[in-house]
Amino acid sequence: MFDDQSEVDALLQQMREELPIPAYITTASVNRLQRNGAKITAKKLVYIEGVDYFADHGGICCFMRLSKSGEQIALISLTHLRIEGHLLSDKIHDYQAKREKNLAIANGNSPIFWK
Repeated sequence: MFDDQSEVDALLQQMREELPIPAYITTASVNRLQRNGAKITAKKLVYIEGVDYFADHGGICCFMRLSKSGEQIALISLTHLRIEGHLLSDKIHDYQAKREKNLAIANGNSPIFWK
């Protein structure tokens, strides 16, 4: 398992209580979204409107609207978002770091390079 289920459940509940949560999409994810026609940049603030857990395959995923009109909607893994200055920022960063470390190990990368 990549995630500690009790930690995930606690973070999901905390995030749901704080919705919407402001976020920035990472550059790599923005590039993929743009290739699929989304009008988005890495500097554009978006809002997480919902969260759910997609098991080890997806981890915590976030539902967000990419445009004010709501025409563009995305489902993005929490590991592909930057959360800055929010009261849950530290907890989210901890989740992201643990998940990225566990995914790296599962893919055969050395944990030495991970905090």
